[in-house]
Amino acid sequence: MALMQRAAHPNLYSLWQPSVGVSPADRAASLSQILPMLAHVHVFQWNDAGRLPLSDGASEWAVYIDILKQRAETTPMLIEFVSGDDPEMFRRDARTLKAWIEQAA
Repeated sequence: MALMQRAAHPNLYSLWQPSVGVSPADRAASLSQILPMLAHVHVFQWNDAGRLPLSDGASEWAVYIDILKQRAETTPMLIEFVSGDDPEMFRRDARTLKAWIEQAA
């Protein structure tokens, strides 16, 4: 964040993804802080044991989506780190994310 602020360039953007090993409150704070410089969000659900279905993070992602709604522009959200690298799990996570976004609209 310090680098972004020091550079203060209008064409400098960042991605955001939830840091593993950080509390949900700290993750939400980091998303709020980077919001003016945000280009896109990487969407996944992880814990110390590994990749989880996205639906396991419903309460956390509801907070992140509420923060993203503060932006005037649409924020691209990219699904990554799918449990088991399974194509069906990717489709399931995509349906989950789509439902959350529709609910938030």
